[in-house]
Amino acid sequence: MLCNTKGIVLHNIKYGESSIICKIFTKDYGLLSFIVNGIRSSKSREKVGVFQPMNMLDIVMYLRDNKNLLHIKEFKFAFAYQSLPFQFEKSAFGLFILELLNKTIKTEREPNSEKYEFIEESLLHLDGMKKISPDFHLQFMLKYTQYIGFMPDIQPHHRYFDLETGMSTDEIPTHPHYTDQATLRDFHTLINTSFSGENILQINREIRKVYLKWITYYYTYHVEQFSSMKSPEILAELYL
Repeated sequence: MLCNTKGIVLHNIKYGESSIICKIFTKDYGLLSFIVNGIRSSKSREKVGVFQPMNMLDIVMYLRDNKNLLHIKEFKFAFAYQSLPFQFEKSAFGLFILELLNKTIKTEREPNSEKYEFIEESLLHLDGMKKISPDFHLQFMLKYTQYIGFMPDIQPHHRYFDLETGMSTDEIPTHPHYTDQATLRDFHTLINTSFSGENILQINREIRKVYLKWITYYYTYHVEQFSSMKSPEILAELYL
């Protein structure tokens, strides 16, 4: 069956002498794997850049239920980034988002158009920002939880945020994985504030590191086999 959809490239690897296998998170069909034959040949080499991770594509594909590797009939950019791949700071945040997506989008053919639209909107915001908030990655991580099934229930009048239950409370949890009220309120602000280039929280590097540690633990507790991330090392040179 021939189908049209939009997709965000998450990963690709070389296959054979001239082909690639790539994973694309599509708006209508979820995560799909494709083999793109001959894209690395001398005649088509200029097109291989279309399948770089983070790129947004319009694709026409052959969808078959009994095939793990699908084929693409036509492809083109759905949107051409103006700055994200070319500015170091934006690229660092983009790599962070990309790594997070690859760790949380693993099951194929589970469509979620709302998740797709959130990711697309976030990348477009990042590309269009004249000034980048140093808290952008924290904000993305917290907002993204809404689309992967464990958005925290945070009430700013409570005293603690329990990372294991995902709920705020006035009772001190019986385990060490909880935050204080100041952190709870900052998390609430990040979730409920639109993306912008402003420094939303006015926090320093050390607090930002702590916040990233707590949010990462929250993911570790709620996402099966969520391993440590490498891209924060790049962000550390900028903001952390």
